Amino acid sequence: MTFRKFPSIEQFRNNIRAVRNRVSYAGKDADGNPIYNHCIFPTLHLVGTVKVHGTNASIAQMKSGAEIEYGSRNGPITPESDNAGFATYHECTLKDSGFDIKSHFEDIRTVLKHDGPIYIYGEWAGGNIQSGVAINGLPKMFIPFAIALYSDDTEEATRTWVLPHHTELLNSTYAPTANWFPIHLFGLHEIDIDYNTPEMVQNKLVEIMQAIEQECPVGKHFLMEHINEFLKKIEENAENIFLEDKNDIKHVKDIRSALKSAICELGTTYDIAELGITISLV
Repeated sequence: MTFRKFPSIEQFRNNIRAVRNRVSYAGKDADGNPIYNHCIFPTLHLVGTVKVHGTNASIAQMKSGAEIEYGSRNGPITPESDNAGFATYHECTLKDSGFDIKSHFEDIRTVLKHDGPIYIYGEWAGGNIQSGVAINGLPKMFIPFAIALYSDDTEEATRTWVLPHHTELLNSTYAPTANWFPIHLFGLHEIDIDYNTPEMVQNKLVEIMQAIEQECPVGKHFLMEHINEFLKKIEENAENIFLEDKNDIKHVKDIRSALKSAICELGTTYDIAELGITISLV
């Protein structure tokens, strides 16, 4: 197996340089130096996702039916030489539960008509992997954000990327029973960038980043799941349950009503003031 780590995500200024160089490249001169022509640069449609704070991980299969292989940012991993329990979880815990990873790769191969090496890259997050983030303490989860198709298993292989919001692949990387939650679940950010004047979108990019920093979309997603589960349980027992707050006794239907109102205005801090209940995310 030729290990292939996920490449670094560059800053915006590096992206501008790369696009302009690729478009204007005209070959090399007699001394082997690159030649760049003056030209009009394209306008490209970019799709961005939230950055989940965990540790980089990958799941790979070299060909249909082959064994599943695991990796981190730095190299291959196994249950005996692991990274935050990623290989152990998939090779041991999930296999014991009957979850079939190979079937997900077969789905991908069917959709993309590809029998060569496939890598699913993502973030292994939750648990105690990263402290001080919204999903700290939640069950560990794999959040796929990219799929790479390689022509073969050699150093010279060509690579094709598949976008994280490819609609036909959603079911192949979404498996809540296995704690697989693809990145598109937490929102996509689309923008058109004219590479002749890329500075014109700088303020928009800053606005997107500030909104994410103010309210973590991943933390919000899983908080909503827990609140909805709670609402369902108290709905089933509404006539028998009473909760006591700092002032007086309130029937569970009052709690339910207040929670539903609070959900409509979710922020980094969820404050149900009249009940003396505050839930804070960090």
